[in-house]
Amino acid sequence: MAETCHELSVIAINQLTETIERRFGLKVKMGAEVEYCAFTNKQSRSLDAKNPLEVSVAAKSSGEPAKYFEDDPKISSHYKEKPPNQYEVVLNHEAFDHPLQLAEHINTTKDKIRALGDAHKLDVTFAPAIDIKSPDGLTTSALHLNFSLLNGDNKNVLADDPNVANYLLHHTMDVMKESIAIQAPTKESYKRFHLKNSGFEPSRFDNLHGMRIRINQDVNGIDIPDTKRLENRFPDTDADPYATVAVTLAAIYYALSRAEMMDVKDGVITPKQEFSPTVDKGPIPKSLQASIEQLEQSVALPTVLNEVSPEGNLGERFVKAASEELRQGNVAAMARRSWWSVA
Repeated sequence: MAETCHELSVIAINQLTETIERRFGLKVKMGAEVEYCAFTNKQSRSLDAKNPLEVSVAAKSSGEPAKYFEDDPKISSHYKEKPPNQYEVVLNHEAFDHPLQLAEHINTTKDKIRALGDAHKLDVTFAPAIDIKSPDGLTTSALHLNFSLLNGDNKNVLADDPNVANYLLHHTMDVMKESIAIQAPTKESYKRFHLKNSGFEPSRFDNLHGMRIRINQDVNGIDIPDTKRLENRFPDTDADPYATVAVTLAAIYYALSRAEMMDVKDGVITPKQEFSPTVDKGPIPKSLQASIEQLEQSVALPTVLNEVSPEGNLGERFVKAASEELRQGNVAAMARRSWWSVA
């Protein structure tokens, strides 16, 4: 029986996490923001109902919808986003001891979101809603994966020297570009990279939208340096969380092992000089088909996976399984259970 991308993603997550900790003395802490859209009209998916769940904006979920998340200590908030019909559930990146736990919890959270939609007779989708009449062009559903790196003293190494985060951000892009089809695996989810005002204009890989440095803030808007982390904003919520976590870890490993202008040893990252990255890895492929072809010709992603694999061939197996499933349109096979809604 052929290997699935999901099965290989689980292997990759474990091997990448273990290798990053053993080789560099760093523990990866990951969290996520799970976005979804909710509609009152299943036929037209009208964007007129701006808040069908009556959820507070940018606040802890309150009222009746809160009961679907209040028993989960790993969920820090559930709130209404600015675009019409868009909501977000935040999974606290401090709550997960291992990236594999986060991937599983994303699936669990999506089950809760579906239950919430059923209870309110709403059409819930994890695919982005495209609305050509909207000023922004779309109401998106994105899966933002954020991570920090802890040393042996449990200190976030991204917190002190701003050059460290810049170095890592710059060097993740080779893997990110090769794996974009995995992170936006349907034609509908891929459209958002080429919509006006989508946040990816002019549709290039840069450090502002696809990968960015993020600093958590408290309720008074005061920066908390120890919570600085990098955020992968490429995935859509309709992507397999295991595969997206795997390629994010692969990008982290690639950055740590190939950053020519910094030393990484025993949990310490030392920049060799001040660094102001100009991140431009060329245009995002114009279609999902072109992105799948780019995945099949990838170099950085399979090389990284081979390096952490005892067998030395995990990279080729992973790329082969992912590209075949994407070409067949059988993206649901990439997860243990169904994980995306068909428009």
